[in-house]
Amino acid sequence: MCFVFFLFEINRTIHGLIYNALKLFMEMNHKLFDECSQKYKLEKQKEKDKLRDRDSAWMKIESKARQNPNVKFLQNIFF
Repeated sequence: MCFVFFLFEINRTIHGLIYNALKLFMEMNHKLFDECSQKYKLEKQKEKDKLRDRDSAWMKIESKARQNPNVKFLQNIFF
């Protein structure tokens, strides 16, 4: 129980340090902070779009594979 509390306290301390660093960065150069924040959001959105596109491509491949007349035969062999 003490170990879990210790980890929680470390986690809270780290969050506090990060918050203070971000606040300081924002106060020092608000324009640069906004640019970095916007760039980060765009990169995260690109990652989500890439994952969505990848999942969509795999779903299309799976759909095409299921249309193969030999799929039942192959399922019996491998599964």
